[in-house]
Amino acid sequence: MLAELEFQTNSVESLEAMADLLASPEEKGVDKMNDLFRKVISTPGRIDSLKKVSETMKNLIALEREAYGRPRGG
Repeated sequence: MLAELEFQTNSVESLEAMADLLASPEEKGVDKMNDLFRKVISTPGRIDSLKKVSETMKNLIALEREAYGRPRGG
């Protein structure tokens, strides 16, 4: 997941160009899929993803320590 986030961060220009190529607005000028894609590749979207990944890793480490009998915080 971190590798995906790193790729996304290092390739923002390419992803934005891809969004432009894939744009296909409906009759009313709405393109929900493209809007969602742009939201995901945006800086706030990447920050949110990183926060979620770090929280998941924090929980995973705590569970591994519990499973292997290691004390927390050490």
